[in-house]
Amino acid sequence: MNLERLYEFQKKLDGEIKDKLSDTEKSLLPKKLLAFQAKIGELATETQCFKFWLSKKSPVKRKTLEKYIECLYLVLSIGVEKNYTETEFEIKQVEYNLTEQFLNLFIDMNDFMVYSSKDSYITLMEDLLSLSLTLGFSESDIVKNSKEFYSA
Repeated sequence: MNLERLYEFQKKLDGEIKDKLSDTEKSLLPKKLLAFQAKIGELATETQCFKFWLSKKSPVKRKTLEKYIECLYLVLSIGVEKNYTETEFEIKQVEYNLTEQFLNLFIDMNDFMVYSSKDSYITLMEDLLSLSLTLGFSESDIVKNSKEFYSA
């Protein structure tokens, strides 16, 4: 998946946000990391994948897509903050279930917080993009709806 246009949009948005902040608030990385963890939790809740006690799970696909896009833009924003703006990522269909994918994303985020390396960022982004396949979202779904959610 090529994310060049999405990174450009995120750079512009981050710049507008930083212009409104005081000089002491310019580094937002800790807040972005926490926001991503909160949003990935919201996305997991929306999918209901961990609710083993429910016999019928029926997440709303549109709401799930919206939550996914929020997660994606937070990871893009983290990349902008660290100047890790790779534009080509490999998206792989994974063989483990949705619950395990969410757990893996939390591990990826923790690894990134500890190491903050470009490699750990790429792993985080690739695992998030792979999640889109499991959720049934295409690249065109993501790009088209990104514009809709963030053009307001």
